[in-house]
Amino acid sequence: MQDEYKKTAALYDPLLSKSLRFIRTKISTYIKHRKSDKIIDLCCGTGEQLRMLSKDTLFLTGVDLSTAMLDIARKKSHDSICYLEADAAVTPLSDSSFDIAILSFALHEKTTPQRNAIFKEACRLLHENGSIIIADYTTPPSSFPVQLLGNAAIPLIE
Repeated sequence: MQDEYKKTAALYDPLLSKSLRFIRTKISTYIKHRKSDKIIDLCCGTGEQLRMLSKDTLFLTGVDLSTAMLDIARKKSHDSICYLEADAAVTPLSDSSFDIAILSFALHEKTTPQRNAIFKEACRLLHENGSIIIADYTTPPSSFPVQLLGNAAIPLIE
């Protein structure tokens, strides 16, 4: 399978890190207040959210299909964060093994069946009282200027 992020992975953090910091901080605060120990970030990309959590959380796992993104995540992260190269819709991880699943800024680029499969996998991985945190956006409504932004500018940035 071809790594769609091979050419752009190195640009991801420099271009998007500052703009995503606010929401990543909110996610970290929520998790800290939940006092959760086992966190999985599905479609974790370069692992920035997990690095932010690594100060407060005991067991962190990131899953991504992109070798290029995971290479960056591993280089920037402490060894205590476990990264797994796998499809977020079908992981080899055990049922009910996490307190929280994070899905941030990944679902918008997936097809409806892919989104549903990833969400179903997140549910499988969580214990009974677990939480799923979703942070993402949708394609803007169709007016020409907004459609131009949504269909051209956002994918270009990503």
